Amino acid sequence: MRKISLFEQDISSANSQLNRTLSEKEALIVSKQQEYCRHLGWDAAACEAYAAYVEEQLEYREKSAEEILVTSEEEIHLAGSSVYFHLFKHSQLAPREKVRLVLDQLGRSLDEHGMLQLSGLCRIDPDMSPHSEFLEQFAACVKIGYPGGLIAASHPTISWEELKCVHQLRYYFDRQNLFYIRSNFKGKTDYEKLLAYSKQTGQKLNYRDSSRFHNRVRQSGKTMNSKYRSREGRHEQTNDKIKTENGLSEFILNVETGCFVSQWNRLKTVGGKLVFDETKESTVARMKELIDSNPENYDLTGHVGKEIADTESFNYDRGFFDWLPWRRVHDYYDMKPSGQEKFDSDLRKLAKRKWPFPQKYKECYRTARSIQKVLKKEE
Repeated sequence: MRKISLFEQDISSANSQLNRTLSEKEALIVSKQQEYCRHLGWDAAACEAYAAYVEEQLEYREKSAEEILVTSEEEIHLAGSSVYFHLFKHSQLAPREKVRLVLDQLGRSLDEHGMLQLSGLCRIDPDMSPHSEFLEQFAACVKIGYPGGLIAASHPTISWEELKCVHQLRYYFDRQNLFYIRSNFKGKTDYEKLLAYSKQTGQKLNYRDSSRFHNRVRQSGKTMNSKYRSREGRHEQTNDKIKTENGLSEFILNVETGCFVSQWNRLKTVGGKLVFDETKESTVARMKELIDSNPENYDLTGHVGKEIADTESFNYDRGFFDWLPWRRVHDYYDMKPSGQEKFDSDLRKLAKRKWPFPQKYKECYRTARSIQKVLKKEE
């Protein structure tokens, strides 16, 4: 007689509970969805939690049973959705295994130019907010699962490709953050939409971080410095860094135009279309298409190259108090991987070489009021 696995016992137990409140047809659908969750790599604990989640939704019946079941099936495939987060939160997989599972479900691969491409059965939820709990817990799993940072020397048994994929996934979270702000809030500029997001969600914006790595200068070759790269005189700051209250999501703002500065404004799909196609009425984002990562297809000496180099990046660590010599967590999870570890794509590495960061300068914009003054002058 075949021995019943622990997973099958969990599924059976969950189904018996479901049958008390669900019709036979509904219970069968949920059972099949559980099986599909297992097929995607989720463990028994996550699948059982999924069953309980759907049962609760059906019990309250705020929507029709059919609507609830269809929505739950869709959200299984959306990293960051309420259903997906429920699976992620209740999974008993180790933190590093959770990170790997998300990357695998998103269909991770590194192309010939070293850029992470996502082409899996799952994709990032287009309704996920910059301050979502999923992003916070995913970042926590990265820090617990990769102690010592995303540094090759700290993890001799982990492949360079895996560390590079974990690092570059941050940029796809950035893409979603931009899309969320641009498509859900009203305003004449990106900054007005960001302020509307802050007001409507109660998220305080943080203006106090340095924006030096996002105000790059043209490579001159005249006087280069090994630490600060460029010595072209006093640097005029035009871009400011604004972070969410939790310090993980960030936006780079051109204070003269009120527009976000991002590589996603310039990157194209393999079909030659811009990732973001904005009109006065709406924002269209081509989120499912592969990205053209060939540096030869971009003019990196002009504004395109500068914006790719100046881009924002989601952070696995909030960076607060990182100036303390015994902390440096943000340094090892977010800064060094793109710097000394060279985990960025060839496209971004070349853009940064052509647009090195400047010498230290005094930050001009520490509050919303200081930015508003400049924007009013430009009107």
